[in-house]
Amino acid sequence: MRHVIEDFKPLEGYHSVSTSIRQVLNHAGSPFTEEMVFGMASGLFFSYQEEDGLPLISGRTGIGDFEESLGCNLGISIEVQSTDDVGRAEQELRSRVLNDIPVIVYVDAKMLGCPGPAEKDSGPYSIVVFGVDDEEGVAFIADRHGMSGGKPGGENRFHTVSLRDLERSRGSSGGHFSPDNRWLSLDLSGMWSINRNIVVEAIRETCTKMSCPSLPNIGLNGIELFWKNLPGWRSFDDRTLRTSALHAYLAIHENGGTGGGAFRRMYGNFLKEGSRIVRSGPITGSRPISGLRCLEKIGGEYIMLSERWDDAAEGFLNIYRTGDESRLCFIAESIRDIFEKEKKIIAQLCRIFCE
Repeated sequence: MRHVIEDFKPLEGYHSVSTSIRQVLNHAGSPFTEEMVFGMASGLFFSYQEEDGLPLISGRTGIGDFEESLGCNLGISIEVQSTDDVGRAEQELRSRVLNDIPVIVYVDAKMLGCPGPAEKDSGPYSIVVFGVDDEEGVAFIADRHGMSGGKPGGENRFHTVSLRDLERSRGSSGGHFSPDNRWLSLDLSGMWSINRNIVVEAIRETCTKMSCPSLPNIGLNGIELFWKNLPGWRSFDDRTLRTSALHAYLAIHENGGTGGGAFRRMYGNFLKEGSRIVRSGPITGSRPISGLRCLEKIGGEYIMLSERWDDAAEGFLNIYRTGDESRLCFIAESIRDIFEKEKKIIAQLCRIFCE
């Protein structure tokens, strides 16, 4: 059997999950920028935790939370499904593809063996499967990495991977994220058109998660905890220090799939795009909101802040390569300054949308 969804158009992107969702929305006739997908999912976040003695950071909301917020803010159903049954996972995939429904699945990027730098990605990694060919033993997939050398956001030639590798990578377990045969089930029938009201609500949700976190290691609290804990990394043995530095680099830098600056560049571009929408008329059922003209400027501030985050990421890369722990205090001071600046940016957004 060979079946490929002929009108599916692979697109390049920055982060695997937001790129995958964008491709499916585009296929359904709703063209979004990846930045709009990320912003409408209220994806900007920060967390700092230790797992098995290794510090781990993330600049976006986690698997499940990201998809749930996007669904709520766009009026669509996005359900993360999983199974322990490998046969069922394959059956669900095939039935959707045969009905011309592209399927978003989570995989172990290192195990999948697709071209491009996918093995460098940190954390959850998703792809879109839009065809199978049993005679050749391959699946047709699209991920965030283009083979055409194009700019993220542009069109992309598809990849093919062996069905065996796809099965193994979907069922992989271990590490701080396991695909565990997860896939996304989307119902787009009730999707709302992008309008000023839902953009405002998405920004409010981000403000709340960053400024009023429920735990001491997330949101703005998480960034503060991160820089305060960094000098303590000097007590790590060489292997732990280098591994921690590499994880930090990939969680911040665009090479790790963040779009740059721990997702801050993507969010800044979302605010700039969103400013044109929220300024287009009154907000239904809401008090008058002043300061909307500042939104594009705030987006620019987030983009500039992303460059500071990237500078810190380069410092972590240097530590990974050299094992030089002496740079930790310098990086900590840089992130302390980033924290103060981000706190001010979030306060600006809170004054506009939450007070």
